[in-house]
Amino acid sequence: MIKTKSTYLLFCLVIVNFLLMGSATDNTNPEEITDPVLYQPHEYKNTCFLAYRWDENGDTWVLLGREKRRSGYVWFDFCGKKDPEDENSWQTALREAAEETADQLKFREGIVLTYRGEKNRGDTVHYIARVQNIDPYFIQQAAEKLKKERQGQHIEKAEWKWVKLEDLLAGTSNLELYHRFRRTIKTKPRMRKCLQLIIQQGKLIKEVEQQQKKEVAQQQEENVIDQLRKKLDEIIILQNQNLPQLKQTEEDIKNFIELTGDEERYSQLFINVLEEIAIKEATEKQTRQEMLQ
Repeated sequence: MIKTKSTYLLFCLVIVNFLLMGSATDNTNPEEITDPVLYQPHEYKNTCFLAYRWDENGDTWVLLGREKRRSGYVWFDFCGKKDPEDENSWQTALREAAEETADQLKFREGIVLTYRGEKNRGDTVHYIARVQNIDPYFIQQAAEKLKKERQGQHIEKAEWKWVKLEDLLAGTSNLELYHRFRRTIKTKPRMRKCLQLIIQQGKLIKEVEQQQKKEVAQQQEENVIDQLRKKLDEIIILQNQNLPQLKQTEEDIKNFIELTGDEERYSQLFINVLEEIAIKEATEKQTRQEMLQ
């Protein structure tokens, strides 16, 4: 039953992807791509890159940088213009992300989400990709080192921070966001669809992981109980025959329970099994007596 539920959750994840992503030719929907290098939606001038990760609870976090603009220091993703040597928009996005994080981002396997920006905003292509967790402190240290070596001229961010995506979408992150980034995540359906999909994926994957752990734990418990029953059967045989190996077998069970790493739990299971056997024996004894009468 549990395995069936895990399969069902994975199936739901695929369906959620299909329903939210829509057709790759539909300009009103975000797009799901497995090879960003081959993805070239239209001629572009700028790209924006948003990095995300899932934590141990299935919550989604995005990495933002703090940069000085005309209005002061504000937080937003990693954006930049196309360089002459960039062959495609994905290459531009990767370069910008690497430059703005002192080349500290490490990517995780998975689908990259993207959508086409508004052409009247300079043909911006947005990418959203999963990365490994990294402490912003290490980005800060790497950036300062590059600047001391006079190699950090492309680093415009002054600070980095992981922000919970749900707080960002709800407007409760307590960060001063760059006005264009704030408008994009709040009012652009395509961007919100991408981000909501990522949040749902994180929670679904976490639920599947929990179900799988439950399966493993249940199987382990069943194995322990089976082994306890076998050892108890040995005790019953030795008791009936009054053999000297009885004491050693009882010691083996004690050692076995200690090795499980959860003595309290499995000692109770041992007691439960003993009670089941005692009830079974009493029932069989009563049945035999009734048959003799």
